Amino acid sequence: MKKRLKFIGTILILMVGAFQLHPIFTTTSTLKEKELKGYISTKNKRIVPTEKAELAETILKESKRLDIPANLRIDGKPVNKAAFLTALIQTESVFKRKAVSYKNAKGYMQLMPATYKWMKNKSHKKYDEEAIFLAKENIPSGVDYLNLLLDEFQDLRLVCLAYNAGPGAVKRGILIESYYKKIVSIYREIQNQENGKMEAVSLALNTDEGAYETTLSRLSR
Repeated sequence: MKKRLKFIGTILILMVGAFQLHPIFTTTSTLKEKELKGYISTKNKRIVPTEKAELAETILKESKRLDIPANLRIDGKPVNKAAFLTALIQTESVFKRKAVSYKNAKGYMQLMPATYKWMKNKSHKKYDEEAIFLAKENIPSGVDYLNLLLDEFQDLRLVCLAYNAGPGAVKRGILIESYYKKIVSIYREIQNQENGKMEAVSLALNTDEGAYETTLSRLSR
């Protein structure tokens, strides 16, 4: 009976480990819209299906336009554009379309109205102040602004800090490091690259009974 229980437990650990190791996004950007919609739902439980579908579709489409230099890395690996943009949007608004900050930054990517108008004028597109809350308007303009910052700073950390506090603030040495750390933390969550994800599988294969029981106990909490 004990051997049978241990065998079943080992199978459960392997299943948990396999689930944990399956990333929502892969480094080759093979994310599917369905997976992204599921992730968004876990962070904003009040988002309605139609809004969620449009948001996910827009993120996947616009992330392809990010001009992230090939030499830039997160955790020593090439940046997954879809995961990065998703992490930034989550940091800015937690996927809330009508989000407005105390500084009057608006929408998913928390664009200042002046920045939004500037991006529209630069791209020779029609400017509509109320459209700033639409995914198909807010996110493309946010990506346009990110690309300007990428061209100027050529450093992902500084780009994020400039997006948050403004390029002028970064040039004056005003660096809100917690903002970039939060983006990277969410990026890692999305990528499923946190430390210890391999532990469930490796210990499940360990024949040492003490190590096995410790792992089963931890994973069943």
